[in-house]
Order: sequence, then structure tokens, then C-alpha cells
Amino acid sequence: MSAPVGPAEDPLAVTVVVATRDRADELESCLERLVALPERPGIIVVDNASSDGTPKAVRAAFPAVQVVALPRNLGAVARSMGVETE
Repeated sequence: MSAPVGPAEDPLAVTVVVATRDRADELESCLERLVALPERPGIIVVDNASSDGTPKAVRAAFPAVQVVALPRNLGAVARSMGVETE
């Protein structure tokens, strides 16, 4: 399994940003589908201060996924923070 290619290597590459909070189970299902895509997009998860261990779980199960763990819930602003991270 090769590493995802990001915009730095390919200007036509796509990166998916997922904002989440306290939805580790649903997020796992979502990430399983995203990592299986043939296009192999970069994936960034922005966690809005979850209390259910989401960042740790994502890092353990999906090491190729970049995780941004916010110290407090910023709501929809999290998506913008994920884009800035990219």
C-alpha cells in the first residue's frame, strides 16, 4: 500500500478534510471507505475536542491519516483549519 500523494507532489491531487466530534465509530466507517478509494486522496481529520478518544483511535487505526486535535470545539471552523493544515 503506497502513501497518499498530496498537492505538493501532484497539483491535481485531492485532499479530504473531515471535521468530527465524539463520533469515533461513525468516523472509523467513513475512513475505511476513504482509504479504500482508488484515487488515494490525502485525508485530514480535524477533531473538535472529542471526549471519546477519537484522535488516538484514528492515529492507531489509520496511520496515514493526518489528525489535527483541537483543544476546544470550533464547530464548522474546523474544516477551514484542516484546509490550512493541508
